Amino acid sequence: MVLKWLADDERGGGAAGFIGFSISADMSKELSAACGGFPEAEWSLIEERSHETVCCAEVGFTPGHWPKNAEPLRHVAVRLALPVS
Repeated sequence: MVLKWLADDERGGGAAGFIGFSISADMSKELSAACGGFPEAEWSLIEERSHETVCCAEVGFTPGHWPKNAEPLRHVAVRLALPVS
């Protein structure tokens, strides 16, 4: 409910206009499927660590029950991978 209110530029009971926000999200089945099917070439290397590789990608994903006329949210996925031996 709060996300829909923040994303609505003409929100009732508050200031009108764009409000930028950022949150973290649990990995739902749907979000996991969107991330799992994302092309390897779209992942950007963030950091090589001794015990893992950190990559990120902007994944197109719209959560359920999102208004059809709302702008899609930007989802940045972080992937931690163990080094290949």
